Amino acid sequence: MSAAAAPEPGSLTAEMVRFCQYLASRNYSPFTIEQRTRAISAFIAWAAVRGVERPQDVTLPILERYQQHLFHHRKADGEPLTFRTQIVRLVPLRAFFKWLVRERVILFNPAADLELPRGEKRLPATILSTDEVEAVMALPVSRHTAGPARSRHPRSALCDRRAAFGGHAAARV
Repeated sequence: MSAAAAPEPGSLTAEMVRFCQYLASRNYSPFTIEQRTRAISAFIAWAAVRGVERPQDVTLPILERYQQHLFHHRKADGEPLTFRTQIVRLVPLRAFFKWLVRERVILFNPAADLELPRGEKRLPATILSTDEVEAVMALPVSRHTAGPARSRHPRSALCDRRAAFGGHAAARV
């Protein structure tokens, strides 16, 4: 298939094109459609090398092998893909195969039982410095606290004073 030729009817690529048209008709943003297209296209390219070119040929074990491929894949700098990136590449596949079932292209969703990696738990991008925490603690206690027990606890002061620093939570000290 050349780049200018239409995809073979019934192929993963042809169904992806239909899926993206469906997303556009449902008013998904162009960014979302582009991200899903990239994720699904990457899977289609990976699957084609393995001889899988039709939606009916995709099984849960194939999707799990693709997931392992993502886990072992290294970027140009030698770093692995983050778990968040792996999730971003797998979630569109789940939506795509769910849509294929709804459209009666396939009888069952091979991605229905695909277990996604656990998301990473990251610290907030902005954490108050020690000086900022001390400044928050020095602020007067609000008269609108939730009661005497709460207002006596040092962390309650942080909860009551978040707005003083644009809603950012203070770092745990």
